[in-house]
Formats: sequence, structure tokens, C-alpha cells
Amino acid sequence: MNLHGIERDKVLLLAKNKEIYRSFAEELIKSSTYWYEHPSGTPVKAPNHSKHIYQTGTNNWEIEFGANAFSISSAVCRCQETLLKFFYDYEQGKEIDINEIKRILHFCVRECVENYKGDGYELYPVSYSNHMRFGATSICVTDFVNCILSKCQTFKDTSHQNFEICPQCLRKFKNKNDLNYHQQTSHFRRGR
Repeated sequence: MNLHGIERDKVLLLAKNKEIYRSFAEELIKSSTYWYEHPSGTPVKAPNHSKHIYQTGTNNWEIEFGANAFSISSAVCRCQETLLKFFYDYEQGKEIDINEIKRILHFCVRECVENYKGDGYELYPVSYSNHMRFGATSICVTDFVNCILSKCQTFKDTSHQNFEICPQCLRKFKNKNDLNYHQQTSHFRRGR
């Protein structure tokens, strides 16, 4: 089995038979949930929200924020399908563009929010800082996606030719530190 076969197996384990483990759902929420309107003026991680996830089926996990619910399991399954498609494309000789993968995964996550009637949003809106806001709380889509990608070595950006792209203004940055500084100084202030 080659490296990509091993990595494909890791992607398959994200949601085995469309089910994810509670521990993984908690990890995703811990890594991506914030108090968006924190008195400090910038979003602050809110890892204890992971205690509020609940099961809606066999290993199907959701979390409610006011009148909206975010389906963690659906987001993982959609991301898994996208990653498997990219593996297939790679095996067919196509190049993998990490920034394109991240962009599509962002959409996968934003499609997994339902209102109080159970109707799904086509694409839940994000703030300038790429947060899906639910009142004073938010889920940072970038952090959610990066947590999923952290399970797969193939998708880590190690090439000097790839850039980090700011999802709000589409500027390119050579490294993650430059992107983080740009987002905190440019978008967090304007995103409120």
C-alpha cells in the first residue's frame, strides 16, 4: 500500500460507515468554537461548548446554538466525501491544490446548519473572520477544517509554491503566521 492508500484509509476512518465517535465530535467543537463577542474585543476559544453536543442517531452528533443546530456528523461526512474525491482525482493524475481543498471543505461545513424547524441553510453566512456566528458564539470554519485535515498528512501544506489564502479578502500569504496576523489586524476588528 502506498502513502496515499494509507492516507485514504485515515480519511475513511473520519466517519466509518457515516458515523463518527463522540470523542472526535468533541475535539472538533473544542478546536473551533469561540465566544465571538468576548469583552477582550477578539474572539476567545470556548472549548467547554463540547459538553453540549448531543446524539440524534447512531453516532450522529449535533450542537445547538439558540434556534440553530450544527450537525457535526454531517460536516465530517461531507468533508470526508470531498477528500476522497480529491484522492481519486490524484490517482487519476490530477494535481492536488491544498487551497482549493480547503475552500471546498469550508463550503461543506457551512452547509450543515439547520434552523429551529429543521430546515437546512444552503450556505450559512460567515463573518469577516470566517466565523459562523450564532449570537455571541461562533464556530470558526477554518479551525474546524484544519482539525479534520490534521488527521491526514497528505493535505498539510509543505510546498513553498502553495500560499495561505485569507478567505475574506483572498490575499495570499507565504505562511500561516502572516495570515493569522493579517486576519487579526484586518478582519477581527471589522467583523463585528
